[in-house]
Amino acid sequence: MKVSEAVAQRASIRNFLDTSVSQVTIKELLTKASRSPSGGNLQPNLGEYSC
Repeated sequence: MKVSEAVAQRASIRNFLDTSVSQVTIKELLTKASRSPSGGNLQPNLGEYSC
């Protein structure tokens, strides 16, 4: 997928399901997000997360 296609297909989601998300899933997402590149490689992810 090209960047222009990804931008064109972008959507804002404002309706959510009333379904619980497991703590394992949340921890996996936060771990992956903390390892993702940041703009300008500034590494602003200094927060602590507790589940």
